[in-house]
Amino acid sequence: MKRRNLIYGMGLLAMGSGAAALSGATLTNTVNPFARFNINVEGGLLVTRGLSFPSSGTNTTSSGTDDATDVDFVEVADDATDDAVAETLDFDQQAFEVAADEGENADLSIALAVPFGSLEGDKSYTFPNLLQITNNANDSKDVAIEFDDGEGGTVGDNDTHGFATGTQLDLDESGSAVSAVNASGGSGPTRLSFDEVASLFQFKAGGTAISPPGNTSAGNSNQDALDSVAIAPGATQQVSLTVDLDTLIKNKLDTIVSENNLSVDSGQFALVEDIYVGTSSASSS
Repeated sequence: MKRRNLIYGMGLLAMGSGAAALSGATLTNTVNPFARFNINVEGGLLVTRGLSFPSSGTNTTSSGTDDATDVDFVEVADDATDDAVAETLDFDQQAFEVAADEGENADLSIALAVPFGSLEGDKSYTFPNLLQITNNANDSKDVAIEFDDGEGGTVGDNDTHGFATGTQLDLDESGSAVSAVNASGGSGPTRLSFDEVASLFQFKAGGTAISPPGNTSAGNSNQDALDSVAIAPGATQQVSLTVDLDTLIKNKLDTIVSENNLSVDSGQFALVEDIYVGTSSASSS
């Protein structure tokens, strides 16, 4: 039986225009990786798994992750379900793992596991060449990624946005409700604000962050990507995902786990539900 660690985060990426979801991105050995979000892709762009996966001729293990021995890249054949992709991960407490199927855009499912026990504050953990974006349009596109179902900006809790602000139930069906995100970071039960979540998950093209910078302080005013990447017609760009874990944010995540009595064997909470991949007004690198 696979050991299931408590995982909080984004989870399985399902790319596409508001269709199937991403189940289970990660950060801890106390939450299960079945938080879901959609990835919305602008017309003319194609999003698939990146070059770190075996089918592209690289090794199944990459040494490109900061503060980790290696990352296991698990290739899933065909166009699998989100749950089937997540089930391929061992969720070992020391393993950095990512699995992806052969789907495209809305049919792409990616599951990530980052062991909470191996994480320290003020550290970053990178999944290199996680995604690739191909420009099938006839003109060059300046592409960025935002936490939204379209081009983002400053949003409130009741607006359309990409963050998981609703309550979620534990996976053990105990009925225990978890709500981990709101625009301000909130009072009372601990929450991460939109800016704190954005600062935690940084999508990068080379060394350039092409997702919103967010902020390690609570707020929601840093939701526009500051940089984009120019992708020529017919060209493909590799995109990595860095988990940039500020100590204050790690402490808040720990508190969310504690306040909601989440255990190693059950429980989950999502931080992100939607990501938009498309043309940005930000300057390109």
